[in-house]
Amino acid sequence: MPSKIRILAGRGARFLYCRLPLPLPVKWRIKSFLYRHLGSLLKGSASYQHWLLQTAATRPATVQAPNPATVLPPPPPPPPMVEIGPEGVIGPQPASSDNPLELDGDPVRLIAFYLPQYHPIPENDHWWGKGFTEWTNVTKAVPNFVGHYQPRLPADLGFYDLRVSEVRDEQAALARQYGIYGFCYYYYWFAGKRLLNRPLDEVVQSGRPDFPFCVCWANENWSRRWDGLDAEILIAQEHSDEDDLNFIKSLEPALRDRRYIRINGRPLFLVYQPSLLPDAARTAELWHGYCREAGLGELYLTAVQSFGFTDDPRGFGFDAAVEFPPHAMAVLAEPPAEILNPDFQGRFYDYVATAEFFMNRPPMPYPFFRTAMPSWDNTARRQDNSDIFLNTAPEYYQRWLKHLVEQTRQFRFGDERMVFINAWNEWAEGNHLEPDRKFGHQYLEATKEALALPHSQSMAATDSTSGSDSNTDIFYLENSGYCPICEKEVTFRSNDSWLRDNYLCSLCNTIPRQRALIYFLNLFRPGWKSQYIHESSPSLDYFLTHCPRYTFSHYFTNVALGSIYNNVRCENLEQMTFKDESFDIFITQDVMEHVFNPDKVFAEIMRVLKPGGIYIFTAPKHKYILNSYPRATLKNGEVIHNLPSNYHGNPIGDGKSLVTWDYGCDFDDLVKNWSSYNLSTLVLRDRDFGIDGEFIEVFILKKDLANRLYLVSPTKE
Repeated sequence: MPSKIRILAGRGARFLYCRLPLPLPVKWRIKSFLYRHLGSLLKGSASYQHWLLQTAATRPATVQAPNPATVLPPPPPPPPMVEIGPEGVIGPQPASSDNPLELDGDPVRLIAFYLPQYHPIPENDHWWGKGFTEWTNVTKAVPNFVGHYQPRLPADLGFYDLRVSEVRDEQAALARQYGIYGFCYYYYWFAGKRLLNRPLDEVVQSGRPDFPFCVCWANENWSRRWDGLDAEILIAQEHSDEDDLNFIKSLEPALRDRRYIRINGRPLFLVYQPSLLPDAARTAELWHGYCREAGLGELYLTAVQSFGFTDDPRGFGFDAAVEFPPHAMAVLAEPPAEILNPDFQGRFYDYVATAEFFMNRPPMPYPFFRTAMPSWDNTARRQDNSDIFLNTAPEYYQRWLKHLVEQTRQFRFGDERMVFINAWNEWAEGNHLEPDRKFGHQYLEATKEALALPHSQSMAATDSTSGSDSNTDIFYLENSGYCPICEKEVTFRSNDSWLRDNYLCSLCNTIPRQRALIYFLNLFRPGWKSQYIHESSPSLDYFLTHCPRYTFSHYFTNVALGSIYNNVRCENLEQMTFKDESFDIFITQDVMEHVFNPDKVFAEIMRVLKPGGIYIFTAPKHKYILNSYPRATLKNGEVIHNLPSNYHGNPIGDGKSLVTWDYGCDFDDLVKNWSSYNLSTLVLRDRDFGIDGEFIEVFILKKDLANRLYLVSPTKE
């Protein structure tokens, strides 16, 4: 094909692709299908090369690695922390609906990185011109392509000057209103020379605003490249023991401040590029020693994972690490069709795909804080060579942040329940929560929604003429549809972004996973109402009223198995008293994460199923956990907590049910091993049936020869 025709064809294809009225993930799947099957014809195109880079970047390392020995194993469960008496607990715990937003009273604290660049200093006057601040770069940016959102101009706070205390007060009030717990100020120190220090100094000296803060040392050279790399150095770092001590002394007033953010009483301090420290362990030792002698206590030293740094921070005297997107992974995107800047040599990245990568990172074997990024576009700093993330939007950011908040609630505890946001006010990098003229407060609203805080007045406004002074008729989500349980046209409503436990049917009040289970039961066993069904720890009475051969059981401590207690049969899933092949269908809903020995439970359930029978169940499967692990175990009648205790709701007893397992990506394989049968995973997201939200997978095991797995191949007769 002549080159001119190829170019025209490529432009036409890109034009059509960009304007396809389909969601981005659908378009990506279509493009991937074409490239996988027509790669030999398209391999010369830049688009195909971009696709190759993207797919290579997003594959998990365990898939790419040719030698299993080179793959780092997942971290083992932490050693037992606490042992408590059994209090009569000898079997699996009854289960019910869970809501990870209500695990305990410890909130997740959101910390936003804060740039103090918005005021003139003599050094910047000398290097960049009189009166230079970050706003100088922001206002001169121009679009690089059609539809490019530049310049990004501030809304509520205007082109503020951080020397003005009222500005700092307004920033803190705005951040607090939308769920931000505190700011992490960048701190600039160059061998005894401090720069951009006035805002933080005045915050400490004045006591205003009354808003928590911590400090991150931006320990890189300043250069004309704006990224700390060694181009034309404006001011450099110089390291020595004396300088390390002088540095920590300069921070002492801030570290003593009552507002300073602490973790278990220890001041939280971040280092932006720990790899630049000549001897990080020695520096940490000097800092710890000084703080102890000065009565400041132990620092909580945290390494920022920037510029490729991924080492275990504990190896050099630090306590934790914090991720720093877009560093570590940025997924390339297809360039826009219409470039306006003929000198542009920058790069385009896909925000949605990058967010997916960060959300799916496995747990680290060391304390690790997650970070979400609202957007990124540093055109204001590097017009012709900028890094631009496409497909950014408040709703995508909210999804990313909510995922990190949920994960942090699940795996971090106490003061370590902390998530960072990059950033509060990086205007020249197109990375800010502060309101701008295009999105207004939308990114702030998304932040608040991710924390599941109440809607602000702007989101839940009522008609002032209605005579009502409440917002009770305002919902996060509301739609009409058909309920598989009611078997009627209904309205589905949720007053919260966490749909799993709040997206309710207006008639039967059921939640999505319950409707999903009934939907798939009707689909795969349409005659179930005439069959023998048993359910363990039921969470609704639907089956009791629709199936005459339905029975159910709960587990009670200190009650004989198989006996009737308060008109309910007592059964332990690990050792049921039912005869073999008793039931056509066995059901559990969010029970498996509450049993101590799931291998025994699956074996027992398959035992009591008739040939051809099915076990249909729900259980939370976390896509960000690589390998499942027990949170608690039972040993000699005592509960051993491998992680701090976590409880879900329980329809009986004291209303609490201990979570004993966190299931991850290996759940399907584990179930196959435990049950000796193939597992089917069913997922439906359809709001017409009121099925959407988190952890809505339905799992089915069918007891027949076709699904039977043999650990040893059967011998031939």
